[in-house]
Amino acid sequence: MKRRNAKIDKIVGPKFKEIRKEANVSLKELAQKVGVVSTSTLSRWERGEEGLPVEIFEKLLTSMNISYNEIITSEVDIKQVIAKIEFAYEENDINELKKLSLCLLDKYQQSRDEFSKVEYLLKSAMAMNYYLDLSGKDLSDIKYKVTLAKQFNNIRHWFKKEIILFANVQLLLDEDSVYKLSRSLAGEMYDKKLVSVLVGNTLINAVFALLKEKQPDKARVILNATCQLNFSQNDLLTKVRIKFMKALLNYIDTGKEYPIRQFLDSLEDGHLKESWIFAFLQIKNIYNHGNN
Repeated sequence: MKRRNAKIDKIVGPKFKEIRKEANVSLKELAQKVGVVSTSTLSRWERGEEGLPVEIFEKLLTSMNISYNEIITSEVDIKQVIAKIEFAYEENDINELKKLSLCLLDKYQQSRDEFSKVEYLLKSAMAMNYYLDLSGKDLSDIKYKVTLAKQFNNIRHWFKKEIILFANVQLLLDEDSVYKLSRSLAGEMYDKKLVSVLVGNTLINAVFALLKEKQPDKARVILNATCQLNFSQNDLLTKVRIKFMKALLNYIDTGKEYPIRQFLDSLEDGHLKESWIFAFLQIKNIYNHGNN
């Protein structure tokens, strides 16, 4: 039950302002939609000068058709956490990844207010996602996964923050959620004249996550949808990653290792080659094709 007269902390206001401006919604327009708050009150909250009643905040979220995680974790926060996680991942530092995961998980479990809990849920999920990929060990439980899935299944519009978050927690989401969210993202981007590298990376991550869950048919649907999007002619990495996913699907279908080995040998980027060989070996182990 909500506390009577409870207020959303004033530090949330500036984060909300970023979302509102990105959506090109004016304060006056928003105040009129909500109908129970003045423009000046919203303005003071967005400047971080005072709190805002929970009831009004929830009306704002409904009016803007956005979810809590778009407000709580800013893009800067996300990138800072990801930078630490990716550094440990690239260094194959399993111990550091586990340490980061458990630290953020503890903060999630110890959080008492709803918004801090959501923030640390998302941050811990990113760390545990990378730890799971590198170590094969899952630090989460079913209850945690259900809570995480609920955060993402409430998405109605794909802001940049949402895309970044989804790209980095997919291994902890159930296959139906990954499939549903990927189709939603691809559908929203279908008519765009130019689709960002971030979107391509997120959808290809989803394809790989579905392959690891032994769902090649769903992975193929998402890959086909990704191929129909308008990426920049200069976005060579996305094109090569799409070819790699196609090669993995061919390997899963045929069990023939030579074509994908040939593809991997053609890569000039040593770091990329090493990373994708590791990814291929994961798929090979999952599908038990053995040596061909």
